[in-house]
Parts: sequence; C-alpha cells; structure tokens
Amino acid sequence: MMMFARRQASKAPAPVEARPGDLAEAGSAGRGRWTRGVYGGAVTGALVLGLVACTSPEPQPEGETLPERNAPGRGEFYAHKENSYYTDVGMIASSSQGETQADLEELENLPIAEWIADTKKIDDGYVAQTVQAASEQGQLPLFVAYNIPERDVGNHSTGGVDSDGEYEGWITALSEQIGDNGAVVVLEPDALAHLPDLSDEEAEARVGLLANALDTLHANSNTATYLDAGNATWRDPELTADLLKRVEEQSQHGVEGISLNVANFISEEDTRAYAEEVQEAFGKPLYVLIDNSRNGDPEGVAEGDWCNPVGQRVGAIDTTFDPDEPVEVAYIKVLGQSDGECGISQRPAGEFDGELLLEQVGGRSETPAE
Repeated sequence: MMMFARRQASKAPAPVEARPGDLAEAGSAGRGRWTRGVYGGAVTGALVLGLVACTSPEPQPEGETLPERNAPGRGEFYAHKENSYYTDVGMIASSSQGETQADLEELENLPIAEWIADTKKIDDGYVAQTVQAASEQGQLPLFVAYNIPERDVGNHSTGGVDSDGEYEGWITALSEQIGDNGAVVVLEPDALAHLPDLSDEEAEARVGLLANALDTLHANSNTATYLDAGNATWRDPELTADLLKRVEEQSQHGVEGISLNVANFISEEDTRAYAEEVQEAFGKPLYVLIDNSRNGDPEGVAEGDWCNPVGQRVGAIDTTFDPDEPVEVAYIKVLGQSDGECGISQRPAGEFDGELLLEQVGGRSETPAE
C-alpha cells in the first residue's frame, strides 16, 4: 500500500515563543497512520515504495545560519474540507476498491495548498474565511498566490490580472485577509523562472511586482512567505540566484524563503541539492519549501515529460510547519489537477481529473476511464 508521510527529521525541534499555530498540537491532520507531527518526536508511520525522505544535510551555505524571519509558530497545516478537492477525492475513493480506496481515503485527510488564482476568492472573502476556520482549529493554511500579469507566459496556465496596479491591489487584499493570523504563502509559481522569457521591460516590471508582494506580505508578522524559484532542471542554480538577487535588490525586506518543484516530479533529494547550490550562488541562506505532491517515483516519469506524464506518484510529506526547520515539504500542487490538455489528461489546466489522481496513487488500471 502506498504511504504518503515522510519520516521524522533527525533533530528535535527547538522551543519557540508561542505564535499563531502553536495550538495545533492536538490537530487531527498530523496524527494519521501515515503522518507525523512535530511534537511527539516519534515516527508514527513507516515509509515504503521509494517514499522515504532523504537524509542529506539541510541546504544552506556552509558556516551560515538562517536569519530571523516572519513565520507562524509550529502547527499542523490546515485541510480545508470546503475545498472541492476533498469532495473530488472522496467521490473517486467511493468508486475504487482495495488498496487504491484506502490510499484515497488517507488523502482525504491530508492537507493540500489553497491556490488563490483569481480575484473571486478575494472578493467573496474565501481567503478570510479559510484563515478564520484554520485559526479556530489552531492550524495553518497554506496558500499559493498565483495571479501575476502574463501568468505562465501564454502556456497552459495562462491568465492573471490585467495590470501591475491591479496586481498590487490584489496582493494587498490577500495580505489584509490573512492579517495577523498564522499562514504560509507560496508566491507566484514559475514567475521568477520565467523572467528570461520576457522582454527587458516586462521582466523589470515583474521583478518590481514580486519585490512589492514580498514587502506587502511581510507586514504580517505571522506569515511565512516563499518566493517560487522554479525547479532543479529548469534554470541553472547560478541563474536562479541572479534572478533572486534582482528581486532582493528591489525589496525592502528581501527574500527570506523560496519554494521549489511546484507541480514537478523531481526527487526531494535532487531538489535539496539544487537548493543548496542556489543558496551558495545567492550568498546567503534561505528557508526552503519543496512540493512533494508528485515526486513519489521520480524515476517513473520520463525525462523532460512535464505535462500530465505517465508514472507520476504521490510523494512524502510532513503535515506540520516548523518555523525553525530550514527545509519543509508539503503538497503544493493539487493532486489530480491537470497540467493542461496533454499527456494522460485532456482536461484544461487546473481542472480536476479523476484518472490523473488514480495514476498518482498507482491505481489507474483498477478503475475504468471516465
């Protein structure tokens, strides 16, 4: 049976001052058969089928210590059951059987990121409602801000707001709806790595937007922000570091953390190694958040096959956030969500595909195609 939790980190968590999220010790999300929390200090589940997390040193430049940053206290990530993802997974689970059904039922209780990819979830108060619901449980929402102009530069996930001014207003509204509550934000997947694909004028404008977004979110002392920095096979680490420096130079508070491997299939081990190279080239340590949603079997995906490939599998995660850990892992890409009309799915980008989810848990052959 496929198991989705990663093993306990080797070091014990250091005591921290109480902050939003510190009440999550009793949360249910981190106490399942295949999950662990940061408090007990004991492994609560075994890892099999290649899902054991790597044990390489945490990526940071030698001799450097991680700086102080804005972040919530330790706590369980919040699984927002009003997200349609959980309904979709439940429906596929109910029509499955055996180990596939058990795997899907486990996924129904594991936290996944909330993508804020339009203005609707801001305008209708969805973000504020999610933050409030998580806070009432003593848990932490994980948001992905994904609405920058010229998003995905015309590819499958094209979109975003129409102007720089609209984006600045949008990110301000997102920040205000989070407020002083504990939260984790992944900022604009692919936006930094796409800078070389833009004209000089467009790239400069985007750098300014990313820098402003970092500063806007920094107003929230209990929000940990990770600027997305692509993946280990897209841009070489020196180029990624140079792109980060461009944002750093325009940001009042600088870059405190980066996310990597969002919606990709590269192993955690290789991603950690890449993160270390990026930090060495950048010249200072950074906090790192890795997307392990689809890298459970990195050898099973053909090299260069990035769009709904055969062989992708759910990876291993923690269900908790620890502000003192240099590297965290989570489900950032929504499981079962299509990359576009390509590969084994013909659903548009961002749309749920039950067959794709079954592929990810290794049970696609057990259930007839829709």
